[in-house]
Amino acid sequence: MAGPFRKESLPNVSQRNRRSIFKKFNEGEVSGVKCDPVEVAKEMRSKKDVQGNRLFQSTEFLTSQQISSYFSRVAAKVRGIAPTADDQNAEAQRRLVSSVLDQVCLHHPIVSNTHNICELFAIGKLNSLGLKVLKSICSDLNIETKDIRDKRRKKAYVIKLQDLVKQCSCTS
Repeated sequence: MAGPFRKESLPNVSQRNRRSIFKKFNEGEVSGVKCDPVEVAKEMRSKKDVQGNRLFQSTEFLTSQQISSYFSRVAAKVRGIAPTADDQNAEAQRRLVSSVLDQVCLHHPIVSNTHNICELFAIGKLNSLGLKVLKSICSDLNIETKDIRDKRRKKAYVIKLQDLVKQCSCTS
């Protein structure tokens, strides 16, 4: 009989998870803009295939800490050295600084739920989103909407999102 404090082992990380996370790591290496483990974890929870099915089951979800640790191990392998206590302290400090910057700065791509706002802006499809979705995106991205007079029209919300995307590095 298992007691209430029985320690469960973590499920094995699937090959699909490893490939997906390694792909994110490589994107950061190539672009020079490292992927945020928190965002990677969120994306993992909402990523869908072309048929609209989830790519990962809930048992396959990884935490941002697990992803961050994986990124650190891969980076150490790439550099050809084993991580030391100093490396781990430096990594913790880097995560803290990154976390603060993430809260203050705007990063490309701007994503809300499963919508890539930068991409929708680029292809002129922001107007195709419904009013509820636009309101949800504005709320999710902490966009001030109190000054919108007619809350029943999409145009004001689309303009707010367009103004936000114009601040992104992809349109600068």
